[in-house]
Amino acid sequence: MASLTATHGATTVDLLLLRARRGGLLGARWPLLGWSSVPKTPRWCALALYSSVISAIFKHGTRSMNKLLQPLRGASRRASRAPQQLAIRFGAGAGSGRGGARVGAGRPRKTGRDRHVSHLSRPAHARGCPVHVTLRRSRLLPSFRQQVVVAELERSLRNASNSRYRVVHYSLQADHVHLLVEAADRAALSRGTQGLAIRLARAFNRATRRRGGKVWGDRFFARDLHSPREVRAAIVYVLMNHKKHGVLERGTASGNGNGMLEPRLDAFSSAAWFDGFASRASPFVVALRDRLPSATIPVVRPRTWLLREGWRRRGLITPDERPRL
Repeated sequence: MASLTATHGATTVDLLLLRARRGGLLGARWPLLGWSSVPKTPRWCALALYSSVISAIFKHGTRSMNKLLQPLRGASRRASRAPQQLAIRFGAGAGSGRGGARVGAGRPRKTGRDRHVSHLSRPAHARGCPVHVTLRRSRLLPSFRQQVVVAELERSLRNASNSRYRVVHYSLQADHVHLLVEAADRAALSRGTQGLAIRLARAFNRATRRRGGKVWGDRFFARDLHSPREVRAAIVYVLMNHKKHGVLERGTASGNGNGMLEPRLDAFSSAAWFDGFASRASPFVVALRDRLPSATIPVVRPRTWLLREGWRRRGLITPDERPRL
């Protein structure tokens, strides 16, 4: 009670004593004193309050006590509801308050094979530039390199080409697909690749007898190829991608019969229909075509100069080349 004046102010305490004096709740001694002679120290204020409460209880009941304490309760409610203006500190960096970049903010960054393709707007695409597209499947799914799965996927690849989007080369690996495509513009590239991804996902679920579910783990990756050197390196990367992942076959395509590892072409790619190999690759191409279950070609011939003949200025491709990207 000693802190009554400090908490509610001298004005509220004066009002309390005035109401108690006028209501006759201060006893017989207090009316004899003038109001100016009432001490304003915390001890006297506490004594007056205790005396007023006790007198009100015995003389008028609890209703008068509530009436006496009403100014204090009202002041307390008004003090708790008083608005406060908060200052906002603007700036960048850690410890500068709200706004700006902060260390560790946002989605956690991933590295290696777990990193995501950027969700920023894709750059403009020129009609005459081929595009290297990569689609990566979700984890814990069967491999793409199964004969029953490849048959369904190749049928989808064949049906995906049209006048504005064309699939020229492909390579099916265990958990991802590489494509070399031609598109009229950025919208045709996005819509064509998204439609192809839907076709491949449905074909994969149909071949593996899955009732549905997510197949692709991320949005597609796309990179434009602007020079003959880039296009040649991309063709080698796509058609010879099985060598990067250690998928080599043991056979006798060269006729030596010694069971050594031969630089054979990948049966789960468009290498069998590629006409840009050097002459020494003819036995491998013939052997690959003989092993294919179907003679239907799932790709189309290129129309852009870079993918049709521009890359040949850098030399034809031999079967023993490996990806360099």
